[in-house]
Amino acid sequence: MANGKLHCIKCEKDKAILKCSGCSQDFCYNHFLDHYKDLNKEFDEIECNHDTLRELLNEQSNHQEKHILIEEINKWEEDSIKIIQQTANNCKQMIFQYRAKTIHRMENKLINLTNQLKDIRQENDFNEIDLNRLKDKLKQLEIEIHKPINISLHHDSIALINRISIIISYGKFKSSMSIQKNTTWKPDAYTIAGGYGKGDHLNQLHWPYGICIDDDDENIYIADSSNHRIVKWKYNENSHEIIAGRNGRGNRINELNYPADIILDKKNNSLIISDRDNRRIVRWSLQKDIEQQIMISDIYCSRLTMDYNGNLYVSDTENNEVKQYKQGDTHGTIVAGGNGKGDQLNQLDSPGFIFVDEDETIYVSDWNNHRVMKWIKNAKEGVVVAGGQGKGSSLEQLSYPQGILVDHLSNVYVADSWNHRIMRWLVDANEGSIIAGGNGKGKEKNQFHLLGGILFDRQGNLCVIDVGNNRVQKFDLNIN
Repeated sequence: MANGKLHCIKCEKDKAILKCSGCSQDFCYNHFLDHYKDLNKEFDEIECNHDTLRELLNEQSNHQEKHILIEEINKWEEDSIKIIQQTANNCKQMIFQYRAKTIHRMENKLINLTNQLKDIRQENDFNEIDLNRLKDKLKQLEIEIHKPINISLHHDSIALINRISIIISYGKFKSSMSIQKNTTWKPDAYTIAGGYGKGDHLNQLHWPYGICIDDDDENIYIADSSNHRIVKWKYNENSHEIIAGRNGRGNRINELNYPADIILDKKNNSLIISDRDNRRIVRWSLQKDIEQQIMISDIYCSRLTMDYNGNLYVSDTENNEVKQYKQGDTHGTIVAGGNGKGDQLNQLDSPGFIFVDEDETIYVSDWNNHRVMKWIKNAKEGVVVAGGQGKGSSLEQLSYPQGILVDHLSNVYVADSWNHRIMRWLVDANEGSIIAGGNGKGKEKNQFHLLGGILFDRQGNLCVIDVGNNRVQKFDLNIN
């Protein structure tokens, strides 16, 4: 302004001027009062909004259960309870059915023993041998009655629910609770399959390797490799039949070519077979009206096993690795080896038999390195748990190990094939001990000629594939 005086921002007149300290604008007295009223209105609106917000917060605080997320959680809770209750009922029914079947089987055994006792008492013709045999049978029944049932509770996290399912152990991937670190077996075995020389008759075997057992039905299944078939033998009975590969060597879906190993998949009522020279793994249904299925192709599968979750493990001799195949997976994930052939801790050389425990720790029979390796889940390398001192026959050494087992105490059992003996290596031990064989190559009751798969049955008895003698030997547990 020309006269240099201040003027009101509203009326632009030169009057007595007041300056607002907030907006720094100049007002005449009247317009300054109007400006202050406007500020009060804005403040009133702020207070009103504040009160509205307070009411909303109080309402939410007093009615938290009506929040949309709480409603979703309530629905999740209701659904989860239903799932848990249904799962618990299913598991209980499985236990009831399994126990009923077990008790029925024990009752039949006891009835048979009762009839034998009656017959012997009536005939009044017995001696010390008969008495010892009856005592052994009675003791075996007593052990079986008092032994914990061979089922466990498996936890599997699904959709934030700790869902449970019953796992009944079958085949070779179980370990018997009867086994302790000082357990012994009778030194002389008896033949439960084969033993009639090399051949392809029903009562003969030809270089058998893999074995698994169905304790419920008392059957053993054998990979009769050079006969290109899988045979079933009734446990403790002279009853046997061809289950798979009855058409001779070949690569058609109903033929096998040097099958090396076998798993009993009880849940799916089928066998899983390492059809080695056909470079495939086959599911072979035990129901005659269901066709065979090729699960995995183009793999030189030496041996296989299954863990408690139904995952398949395969040792690949060509690639010197062990792969895990989850259900439906055809590519697999390397879980041991896979770093080329060698003797370093992250390498394998012709891996063979496999054992997987409840923690998915993998034990591998490292055949050409004369050792057994332990690979903890997700480990980058393994540790030696048996052998590893070069090929040899001392207690610190192994010679081309084959079948392996691990008991519930993590002690390792090894079929020391070219030393014709079964070894036990306690946890952190520097050497093993001989539990069967070790009497040189031969065909006597206490001898072997090369070895294949091994397993424990429900009572803790040891079953051994005696490859070169074309038979399966059973060593009874020493009851005392």
